Amino acid sequence: MSSGTNPAPAPTPAPTDWVKVISVLIAAMIAAWNAHGFVNPPAPFPSPVPIVVPPVPVPAPPIPTPPPIPAPTPSPAPIVVPSVVTVVDSSGNPIVGPVPVGKMFIASADSGVVLTPDKSSGSYDIDQTADNRFSGTLESGQVLEIVVTGKGKPFIFRIKSNTAPQPPPTPIPPPGPNPSPAPVSSGLLSISVVEDPVTRTNLTAAVLNDVAFWNGLQAKGHKVRIYAPSTPEIGGIKAVNATKSASITPPSLVIADQKTGNVLTTVVLPNSIPAIQQLITGLGG
Repeated sequence: MSSGTNPAPAPTPAPTDWVKVISVLIAAMIAAWNAHGFVNPPAPFPSPVPIVVPPVPVPAPPIPTPPPIPAPTPSPAPIVVPSVVTVVDSSGNPIVGPVPVGKMFIASADSGVVLTPDKSSGSYDIDQTADNRFSGTLESGQVLEIVVTGKGKPFIFRIKSNTAPQPPPTPIPPPGPNPSPAPVSSGLLSISVVEDPVTRTNLTAAVLNDVAFWNGLQAKGHKVRIYAPSTPEIGGIKAVNATKSASITPPSLVIADQKTGNVLTTVVLPNSIPAIQQLITGLGG
């Protein structure tokens, strides 16, 4: 190298053809792919399996317990009314009150009832034809007690005789020119029933148990009382004496004027409410 001379400049590199480079790389990759047997492109990734969430069971609402069924109210025990003892004469006609002396009578009751005459207190002519039937006669003043069993509570039924043969009825004289007027009430009555509950019959029980009728009389201002023959009450003693004076065997109905206390009538207790009402109406009640 001589002094004073400049060196020759280096040659400028040619610019890179990137399109060509990329084309060559792609061709090389395809060739390598085919060389290894990968003709088709790789399969795509499988789709993810969906996760099935089991349904959460929703509990059913509780069924309300029905209220307890109340126990039925027990029916009240039926009231057993003692059987009726009927007394008739030899012709079958009912005998009300004492039986005639020396005349045959027949006492009977419903089927299943036992009538046991008590003959320990005297000499009685009795013929027992069935458990619930017998016949006989009574002497003057005799009282025959009969034990009634078989239905309801046992009780005593009494059959009485007249104290003596009854004399013929005294003729009633014809009224004079000014006959005494029949008793008239002041409007309000004292109504008394005399009866022995031990010998109460079905007919008497039906009459006395008509509470609406007796309460209706009291609502009108009438006094209503029921007395046993042995009552110690003053009003009851007066009703019992009126019954005896009328020769009536209880049950009896005694009606008096409430203001004056005078007894207007004394009768055997009727067996029906209409008959009692008719009697009260006739006395101005």
